Amino acid sequence: MSAPHVVVFDSAESLCQAAARHLVDLVKTSPPTTTTTTGKHDGRWSIALSGGSTPKRLYTILREQHPDVATGRIEYFFGDVRMVPDDSPDSNFKMASESLLHVVDPVHVHAINTKQPAAAAAAEFEQTLRSRLAADAEGTPQFDLVLLGVGPDGHTASLFPGTPASQERERLVVTCMPNPGITPMVERVTITSRVIQAARHVLVLATGADKHWVLRGIVDDTPPAKVPVSRLVRDCAGAVTLMVDKAMTEGPKG
Repeated sequence: MSAPHVVVFDSAESLCQAAARHLVDLVKTSPPTTTTTTGKHDGRWSIALSGGSTPKRLYTILREQHPDVATGRIEYFFGDVRMVPDDSPDSNFKMASESLLHVVDPVHVHAINTKQPAAAAAAEFEQTLRSRLAADAEGTPQFDLVLLGVGPDGHTASLFPGTPASQERERLVVTCMPNPGITPMVERVTITSRVIQAARHVLVLATGADKHWVLRGIVDDTPPAKVPVSRLVRDCAGAVTLMVDKAMTEGPKG
């Protein structure tokens, strides 16, 4: 474990451009760990996608500026989804599909099935991770990269402060509900801290002055135990990079 590397950008756009270059450089210079169900190396990087406006811009940049990597070098998974129809404006799958995945061969896209009950979707996706990803020494399926965002309450993926999902240490994929005040108030399916902390690389993208307190907790190594993203990035086995904007480092004005 090592302290996360924090990089600050003037704007969300410059952050997304840099994140795309960082991701592409990793894919091109580091061999992946993804396997097929037969155990044979398939030569693609395994990446867990995040929802949110910042990742959406990142996905568009990957599609437009780095199509060779985006379509030919990556195996896509989802870090979490809202259990809504795939054509809903609240769907992480819809966002990722429209910004990037519509140009990717579907065989290389591993979605969480929102057409069934959440518990069944979580169990099915856990089996997908076990069959598609190589395991680390502890037997945990290991992503090459997990992409994360940060909520104003300190949540990441769908691991909300104080919820059973955020405290889960054994299972790989669980169901959860957000805390009051988080929208949309719908059930989620999410990978757990066990999966995130096993990843070879974790890339956290975050913007906004309202998240300044979360960043301070991460950088100062004194995060409140209840804040999932702070604890997670301090306990990751792999390399953690935080890309943030100036507003997040400066905090609210006045």
